[in-house]
Amino acid sequence: MDLARLLSATNLRIIDAIAREELSIRGIAERVDCSPAKAHQAVTLFRSYGLVSTKRRKNLLVVRPNRQHPLYQKLKALINIGSLLQSRGYRELAKHAVVGVYGSFAAGTDDDFSDVDLLVITTKSRLHLMEHTHLLSEELRREVHPVVLTPEGLRKLEAKDYEFFTRLNITVIGLNGDPCAAGRMLPEEASGEDSAPAGPRNQRPPPGRVLPHRGDGAP
Repeated sequence: MDLARLLSATNLRIIDAIAREELSIRGIAERVDCSPAKAHQAVTLFRSYGLVSTKRRKNLLVVRPNRQHPLYQKLKALINIGSLLQSRGYRELAKHAVVGVYGSFAAGTDDDFSDVDLLVITTKSRLHLMEHTHLLSEELRREVHPVVLTPEGLRKLEAKDYEFFTRLNITVIGLNGDPCAAGRMLPEEASGEDSAPAGPRNQRPPPGRVLPHRGDGAP
């Protein structure tokens, strides 16, 4: 597998474009500002890995993603997280909170109608953060649904519904720290203001606790 070729900037933009809407080769070229030949080469490469399929619609051959393919999901998740980290709304939010993303947007199974689920651990009020989440929604062109909790609120959630907390802990991707560990911080540590930015990472449940089985599915 030629990862350098697969992960080129143009190819990642094409994957993001067809994830939002089924497009023809010419439509892809117009959307990502590349030549039709470049778009055709990319689609041929994606098809060789099973990432996309094509179908005839009248006189057009349209391209659609294979959302069930594990590699497609990983690529789309990286694109989604990259768009979050580059947004001004997120950067402002991260000044006041420990932020994680979960759900379909984090898993790379989202479509154009999917929202963005955030776990936000902070000592600030929801009203204080509203301006930043609204800006983030405008930048991503998606609804943003933040679950805003104080460190104490997160500890109460863990005590009240440990199974849900653990599923959340497993699936959330921390963007500037571990949001599920923020409940064990002092309140000022969870504000995010003194935290150095960190790369996304998957969290795991704390040792010594066993997750009761209730079937599959992320929160």
